[in-house]
Amino acid sequence: METKLKIDASVLTSKGNVRDKNEDSFYFNGTFKEKNSIIDPLSLSLNSSDKKYIFAVCDGMGGEQLGEEASHLAILSLHEFYISYFQLFNTIADLKKYMDSYISQTNQKIYEHSLTLSKKMGTTIAAILFCRDKAIAFNVGDSSVYLLRNSNLIKLTTEHTEAQRLVRLGVLNSYTAKFHKSKNILTRYLGANPANGTMEADYSDELTVLKGDTYLICSDGLSGSLTDEELKFHLSVGNSSASICKDLVDLALGNGGKDNVTALVVKIIDVA
Repeated sequence: METKLKIDASVLTSKGNVRDKNEDSFYFNGTFKEKNSIIDPLSLSLNSSDKKYIFAVCDGMGGEQLGEEASHLAILSLHEFYISYFQLFNTIADLKKYMDSYISQTNQKIYEHSLTLSKKMGTTIAAILFCRDKAIAFNVGDSSVYLLRNSNLIKLTTEHTEAQRLVRLGVLNSYTAKFHKSKNILTRYLGANPANGTMEADYSDELTVLKGDTYLICSDGLSGSLTDEELKFHLSVGNSSASICKDLVDLALGNGGKDNVTALVVKIIDVA
């Protein structure tokens, strides 16, 4: 009998306290935020037992209409894959091959759309793919994926920002990078000029999914407003995924909420 994952998953997105529009988008295993949605905050939940899942968060850039357009294009492309191909793949390696193609093609699509508008636009993406008892996370930009396992918070993605580049060079440390002027300068995003090279995502190692794991995908409106200790505390609480999302977003909004905020939580109830 094939392994299935029993999950409790939720997503909550808010435009925040300052922005007029929500440039964040999400993909929730076949469901997504509609473009120009007036529901704010917007939340969805899923309790399911299945072999495969895909979840993603995108954070648009370019300002209001443009940012929302870019993140929505990325999500629509992901939905096309989900409808046409997702059920055909049986391994993480197969899924990863397609995601490589998805990233480069979506980058091209958003860039070409920006040319028709004569305005620069782009989006981040952070996602996690589950296939039986395996998973892999990937990202482009500064949206993030975390795993809470056995009370340890593990960041599965690396932010593509100028500040993080300086961290890798030893110029900044992880604490000072959070406040550095270059923390919002993206070094990689979907919508960049393809003439500069093929756009590629960074992938985590392939993970073996364990009962009790809790995964978080979020935009930098969340991760940039909370400390790792705050993330760990709320992910550790034995509440439902919906309750965890609400607590995380409420805390980010309470800490200022200057950006759009999206939290997507997947709790692994059983692996069988």
